[in-house]
Amino acid sequence: MENGIGTNVKKIRKAIGMTQDELALKIGITSTALGNYERGERRLPSSLIIPISRILEVDERDILGSQYRRNNKKAKQELTSVLKQLNILEKQVRSIIDTLN
Repeated sequence: MENGIGTNVKKIRKAIGMTQDELALKIGITSTALGNYERGERRLPSSLIIPISRILEVDERDILGSQYRRNNKKAKQELTSVLKQLNILEKQVRSIIDTLN
């Protein structure tokens, strides 16, 4: 199964000298799961794109690659929706953290 996103994650991760174990630990998944995503055996959940891009210090578009660079309205709408959902979740997490402090 072809998976450009997983391949992009792997290329970027290796380029900065990070191991699978290190990235997996930072995003809260097993290295086995990360390996499955990188090899295209499993689809990388969209909820991990922003956390991975932040850890790898790249733009989300570098991870998404050509799959979302195409002039494809549906893909752009999906990405926009995911980013909005992630922003909402981030605000909720920050609110919870503020409440706990």
